[in-house]
Amino acid sequence: MVTPYKSSVPRSRSISTTLAVLGVLASLAALLFIKYYARDIAASYAEDSLNEYNAFKDQIERSSPPILLEGLPHPASEADLYLVESLRPDISSFRGHYESDALNLYTTPLPLGDLEAMQLTNIITNSHSIALNASAKACGPFHADYALRFDQFEARPIHVFICFSCSEVQFTGSLPTLSCELSENATTELKAILTSKVQNRPNPAHKSFFEQAVEMNERSPQY
Repeated sequence: MVTPYKSSVPRSRSISTTLAVLGVLASLAALLFIKYYARDIAASYAEDSLNEYNAFKDQIERSSPPILLEGLPHPASEADLYLVESLRPDISSFRGHYESDALNLYTTPLPLGDLEAMQLTNIITNSHSIALNASAKACGPFHADYALRFDQFEARPIHVFICFSCSEVQFTGSLPTLSCELSENATTELKAILTSKVQNRPNPAHKSFFEQAVEMNERSPQY
């Protein structure tokens, strides 16, 4: 008796279909897990960062009025000026949130009126001015255009570094360094007060040391 041939293709297709469905279900489950897990992580981070911000805010409100300090030229867009200025003896360097951060300041304070000091303090301590930011932006390393120093009694001064390129601020002091994103309104208000205050930083329109050196070399006799 001849046994009829039975193809195994339908069974193979059934197994493949089952595996495909299981794969889709597993992917959906993973996406749901990541979605809610990431949301919980973000919420936890935001809560922790808000507590850190409030701790800085409380210290600032108990500190002396701010002292305004000026940052060096931008290390990317004004690289040659930045390099020359960073060699000056009247420069203070600070550790930022990231190793690549350029937190270098001229030690000579800028003039700051009482009303301006109050306005700057109000902007920095207004929770609506900031958005807590977990990661570095793609705009490049944080560069301090200006900084506010709040002196405390028997504690390290608080420095609030302001970067207009990234619209961010960094808080440093006796507490862990905190990085926050500035709101659009806060950035506009800070720029209105600060951008006209230039005392130590060289004018970018002036020829840099390197440009002058190149011109002198070009004018020198060639032998």
